[in-house]
Amino acid sequence: MKKIVSLIAIIFTFALFCALVTGCDLAASGDGTTTGSADTSASIVGTTSADVTTQGTTATTTATTKKTTAKTTTVTTKVTTTATTTATTKVTTKATTKATTSTTVTPKNITIFLDPGHGGSDPGVIRTYEGVEYTEADMNLSVALKAKEALEKRGYTVVMSRETDKYVALNSRAPMAQNAGADMFISIHVNSFSTSSVAGPRMYYTHRTGLSYAARDFATYFAEEFDDIRDVPLSTDPDKLAYPNMKLARVASDKDLYGEGKYLAVLAAKDIPSVLIELGFITNDNDLMMLKSKWWQGYVATAIADAVDSAYYDLSYGE
Repeated sequence: MKKIVSLIAIIFTFALFCALVTGCDLAASGDGTTTGSADTSASIVGTTSADVTTQGTTATTTATTKKTTAKTTTVTTKVTTTATTTATTKVTTKATTKATTSTTVTPKNITIFLDPGHGGSDPGVIRTYEGVEYTEADMNLSVALKAKEALEKRGYTVVMSRETDKYVALNSRAPMAQNAGADMFISIHVNSFSTSSVAGPRMYYTHRTGLSYAARDFATYFAEEFDDIRDVPLSTDPDKLAYPNMKLARVASDKDLYGEGKYLAVLAAKDIPSVLIELGFITNDNDLMMLKSKWWQGYVATAIADAVDSAYYDLSYGE
């Protein structure tokens, strides 16, 4: 028995030695075509050891790339979804808050005077775009009428300097508001400029002395509400207008506009919180797309009503 075991051990050792020698030869040859169990796969595909190595590297790279791509896509989707959800939530939350506020506002004997600029024989600025003529007077009136409706739904009394396309003298508008016992005066206009790149809303206040209210603060209410229009999701707008491209509203005084000692006639009532709103520049293509849109005008009307709500409480009318 011992002889048999010894014989088997000798045979096994010899076989192992042959295998090691053959394996070294295949690795050394490196041509990938030598027959033998160790290189069968390379011989079948007819490639060199270098090719096999390259394929292996390519496979690894591809797998890694796919994994990275999948990971990147997942992260991107996650971030995009989060950003979209956050933006939508912000807008929805704000819209809900405003809707709640508008239904709970109960103004007592508050009169808002809306002044659509120009009218009748005074059309204001005019622009013809793609064969259609647009006038400032018409745009001013359209927005003012929508604002009137929004304000009346919230319980305010609204008086207007005009409700049709008729001429109203510039210097008579502030006195009209005083005669109506107005608590706030809002003049609505459309801007223009020689350079078409100039765009965006402007909120003007007067730098007159002896005012019974904080003029810049009052104008700022409206600027802040106009800025919120820029957050409107495009998917909710049938006109697909580029509201995100709407410029931030600027707040400035008639001194900034004309210089010291010159004032805006419509802001002459020192005892009535007053603002002149320039909706946008009719001379700018992007602004014009919004100005002529009934949908956008509706957002503006709501912004005006929201600003009035804010001023209503902050100016202690609600006490």
